[in-house]
Amino acid sequence: MVGLLVAADLLLTFGVVRRMSEHTAVLPDLRAKAQGANVLGGEIALAAGSPIAAFEATTTDGQSVTLAELGDHALVGFFSPPCGLRKERLPDFLQYAAGRQEGSGSVLAVVAGTADETGELAEPLRQVASVVVEPDHGPLQHAFAVTGFPAAR
Repeated sequence: MVGLLVAADLLLTFGVVRRMSEHTAVLPDLRAKAQGANVLGGEIALAAGSPIAAFEATTTDGQSVTLAELGDHALVGFFSPPCGLRKERLPDFLQYAAGRQEGSGSVLAVVAGTADETGELAEPLRQVASVVVEPDHGPLQHAFAVTGFPAAR
């Protein structure tokens, strides 16, 4: 009886080890997708230098923002309250945006969601950027071809 129990335990252990090695092979791809590409394998936003579709939006301060007003060297970040990576990437975005020589006028932060969902996220962004709150799949997300969060261009 003990021999059968040990044999069954050994078979389960080999199965777990085999499964772990399969996961080890898949994890680097999943990490890469989470850091820069969507689940379908494409980029989560337009690459730098790609043409951007025309848009018009209103910031939380009531200012109008268009593609022409952003300028050639604008920094645009896209955030969503439910995104888990937001917590990791937001401090880096805030630090980079604060250190830009062009000033906060050339930094735009787009927060996807309802006004109730986005308030806590939009507040720290207001310190370094003009903030636009829009619904998921809003016009700015379409203009920059954003398919995942967080994204920056």
